[in-house]
Formats: sequence, C-alpha cells, structure tokens
Amino acid sequence: MLGYGLDPLYGEASGGLGARTLSIRKLPFEKMCGGYASHFGVDPRWFDEAEAPAQGRAFHERVVRPLFFAERTPGQVNPFYLYVNVTTPEVLRRLRGLGMNLVLFDHAPACPAADAVTVDNAHAVAALLARLCDRGARAPCFIGWDRTGLTSNLEREAAFVAQAGAGRVVRLPWRAEAEVEADLSAALARLPAGSDGLLCGNGGIGIAAQRLVRAEGRALPVVCVDDLPGAESLALDAYAQPMAGLARLAWKRLVAQGREPATWSARTLRLRGELLVRSGGAAAEPGR
Repeated sequence: MLGYGLDPLYGEASGGLGARTLSIRKLPFEKMCGGYASHFGVDPRWFDEAEAPAQGRAFHERVVRPLFFAERTPGQVNPFYLYVNVTTPEVLRRLRGLGMNLVLFDHAPACPAADAVTVDNAHAVAALLARLCDRGARAPCFIGWDRTGLTSNLEREAAFVAQAGAGRVVRLPWRAEAEVEADLSAALARLPAGSDGLLCGNGGIGIAAQRLVRAEGRALPVVCVDDLPGAESLALDAYAQPMAGLARLAWKRLVAQGREPATWSARTLRLRGELLVRSGGAAAEPGR
C-alpha cells in the first residue's frame, strides 16, 4: 500500500493523491497482506492505566504491535500504513515516544521524529519549465494553494520562484479539488500581464486548468506536477511521481528505524519522477 499514499493533510479520497488509493485503483485487497491506508481514532478510555509509562506500553501492545508488527506470515512482518490527520512536529514526537516508527509520504516538514519521502520538487519544476519553454512560453505563472501547511506545494512554489523569478505566483483558496474550477476561472481572468503559460502545483489544478483553457479556446500551454486519472485524455503534460520508488524508500526507512533505533536519525529523501509529454514534441532537459 505504501505505493499509493494519501496527502497527510487532506482526507478525502476524491482528490489529490487520494486518487491513488486502493479504492480508486480497484486493486485486489485480498492479496495484500500488508494492509492498506486507513484513518482511525484511538479512544483514551481504552487505556485506564494510572501512569503515562504504563499507558505507553499498553498503546504499544494494543495498537502499534498489531498494526505494524503482526506476523501474518511466519518470519515476515507486515507493515500497516497509518494515515495520521495531524502531522505537527510535536504530535510526531509524541507518537515516536510511544514506540511508533514514522515515515511521511509526499510531505516533508523539518521534523527530527520522522523520515520523509517525497518527489524531487525542484527537478519537477525544472522539467516542467523546460517543457513550457519548448511550447513557446517565456513568462509562465505558477498556480498553487494558499495553505501554508502543504509542504509539497510550498516546495514547488519556492522552486518556481528560484528558477523563474517572483511576481507570477497565483494562490487559490484551499478547498476540495472538485470545487476548484470557479476560483481557477477567476484567477485566469486576472493573470499577470504577458503570462503565456501555466505551471500547476498539482494534478487537480492542472486538470481543471486544461479543461478551462480548452473551453475558452485560449492558446495557453498547461503543465502540472502529478499525473492523475484524466490527465492523459486531456493531453496534459504532467510530471509523474515515482510511486513505486517512493514506496521502496519508505519501506527501507521503516526497516532502518526498527533495526537501528540507536543510530537512526531523521532524513528527507527526494526521488526524481518522469515528465510525460502528451501535447506533441519531444521533452527538453531541465534547465534548458
């Protein structure tokens, strides 16, 4: 399941990386001994021990061990991918204190309590800017979310500013991606003067932008990070995240945390993806 992560700050399976959950992919649950992404709450009333150390041991035995260390196959530990709705450094520190090994997927806050695996956002933006250049764009805009807690969005925006300059960043109000078109339509009507291309910070925005540009008959090339269902049918150039590779990295870091707790230290690992060219013409090298 680690190859089909959920955005830790967005809980609906209808948008964002939620489009890659098992329910959307219709993968065979019965063959997956490692479990699947889940969101659950733990009731404090389950732990009636008098003191915190005893509560921590009980949490490990009743929650952490069954989920993360169950031996359904003799000699094989089957990890469970926990979807945590709150990922502040303090909460993560407390979870680690309870014995939980933590790897954040597609989310890279600076936190000494957890590893993080994510796509190489700087490379993604460079590849997409090169693609826009190939398509004739010389003054592209970046379109992302206005929510500061989305570290992937922030990294992509920062990479765009570093590589293309400030002044052409548009931030949409954070809401369900299914509702993005009205905000996006208004944003397209007031793009900075001379804007001739759109680099969208995620696949949901990219798909909506491509639809609007086509509907309005505008000669405005659109590219995006994330290759979500629907992008190919719209001939949308997209930077696909290396989900299998990220899953392998996440697994390796979980194993390292479990086997080498004394020497382990938190790391953020970034992996390059692939530019998918669908609008015709070959892809340029990033930085062209």
